[in-house]
Amino acid sequence: MKRILSAIGLVSCVLLASGCSKNQPSNSSSEESSSSSSSSSSSSLVEELKPTTIHVVGDSTVSSFNDDYFLPRYGYGTQLANYFNEKVTVNNLALSGRSSRSFLLEDNYTELKNSLEPGDYLLIGFGHNDEKGELARYSNPNLKTDDNTRVLGSTTLDSEVSFKYVLNHYYIELAEQKGAIPILCTPIVRLSKSNDYSKSEGHITSDVQVGDVLYEGGNYPQAICDLALETKTTLIDLTNITKNIYEELKYEEALNFHAVTAGKYNSDKTQKLPNLDTLDATHTNIYGAKRNAYEICKALNTTENSLKKYLKDELVMPVKETDLVYNENYEIPEYAPFDESMKSSIWDVQSEGWYGTAFGDIGSSDCGSFYTINSTADTFTVGNDSGKGKISSSSEGLAMIFKQVAANKNIEFTATVTLTTFTANKQTGFGIMLRDDIYIDQFNKSILSNYCAAGVYYSSDNQIGNSLYARINGKLTPSGNNLEGLKQGDSLELSIKKINSTVIVAINGVEVSYYDFDLVSIDGSYMYVGMYATRNTIATFTNVNFTITGDSVQA
Repeated sequence: MKRILSAIGLVSCVLLASGCSKNQPSNSSSEESSSSSSSSSSSSLVEELKPTTIHVVGDSTVSSFNDDYFLPRYGYGTQLANYFNEKVTVNNLALSGRSSRSFLLEDNYTELKNSLEPGDYLLIGFGHNDEKGELARYSNPNLKTDDNTRVLGSTTLDSEVSFKYVLNHYYIELAEQKGAIPILCTPIVRLSKSNDYSKSEGHITSDVQVGDVLYEGGNYPQAICDLALETKTTLIDLTNITKNIYEELKYEEALNFHAVTAGKYNSDKTQKLPNLDTLDATHTNIYGAKRNAYEICKALNTTENSLKKYLKDELVMPVKETDLVYNENYEIPEYAPFDESMKSSIWDVQSEGWYGTAFGDIGSSDCGSFYTINSTADTFTVGNDSGKGKISSSSEGLAMIFKQVAANKNIEFTATVTLTTFTANKQTGFGIMLRDDIYIDQFNKSILSNYCAAGVYYSSDNQIGNSLYARINGKLTPSGNNLEGLKQGDSLELSIKKINSTVIVAINGVEVSYYDFDLVSIDGSYMYVGMYATRNTIATFTNVNFTITGDSVQA
């Protein structure tokens, strides 16, 4: 990682909260050093403290990442340990894309239940994804704490829909039953270019109608504050804290807390700079995560919670000059988004808005000699009956018919695939995919971009296909679903849905979801959906339906 230097300093304006109200005074920057350096712990008391663990649950604003961004994403759970003494272990179980409800289905929730012990602490940081108009993640901020109403019409998750009930029953009460001490944290704000945090950027949402389901909006931070008062749980009002900081600093300075997907060169190509067109308004970089962790600990020190005894004697606020760092391994891609002038002259694709290509490790630059890529109005044929093309951990080469879509859209794509020619050999693959970027008839073994596939690939010749998979930060990632015994002539029903930052892939009704999926690392403006096949496969796609279902909402 490398520092980004700036002459502009940070001015801090923060709210310390163990409860919520709409108008509370904030501390000025002149009070910063006295409040941050005062801690109830001292070196003599550290020896008397028993070792403890802070278990942390939450969403992507809390979790760890493995990004190749210019300014990679970090959740504040990754930085909390900086502010506690050596008696504390931080167990960060937070997961990107999860809500308080959907987290209950994860192995990390099972680990939480099994690992909480008397004297431990549980820091709870949900809210961002409970707002989403999705049956699997939504919870209602207006329902009471004792309202255990079930989700209406959900086929993927049967659990209570009251935000306060879920937080209380599955997290606060769980901690107390285990002899641990819960701490509630309201969500950080999303960065607002207009400096307005009175709406969704401050987690105050409006009603959303999706099909026949009404997702009721409301004030999520206030729901957490009310629950804290009702249950006498320690509260860190991080929404107000970050809101006040951002309002004081204004957008141009507050953006330094946030992740940036891509970089660019300065005019003489001597320095890499953040490409602010790819600024992530939701997720923080390491500097922002460290600042949020610092603010949590500073606010904790004003409460009566016993965890404050474990704070370091001096809490040092991170500063931009030393803590804002970029990924020094980041390579600026030599890539341009597809436009009509790049259209291949090789392939006979007659369906409007669809284009043909073969790219990656395709065996030869003479791709027209090996691959079949064509379409009529309603039938698409892709693949080859030779050993060219592959899907493997280290490289891949695809024949593909694709469509370009704006990156900020939600989509639904369905098709029936029939295996016209097929042998289930190692590195064979086929299906439909949603990917970050596209290349036109390019023989290049290094193309390993992010995508999700409602498809099948074979990692051996044992006739067992890995179905429903993704490539994430270059790594081929199977879901664990398998299809056995596929043969020539078989057909499968495929679908891909993108709903905000979630991508759901399905084969014959079996679904896998990818949360907070990165489709903008290389091509920040567009994504690409298409039908593909590799070696020893010619796949015919019929019943092809593509729909833009609306604009996506930020994570």
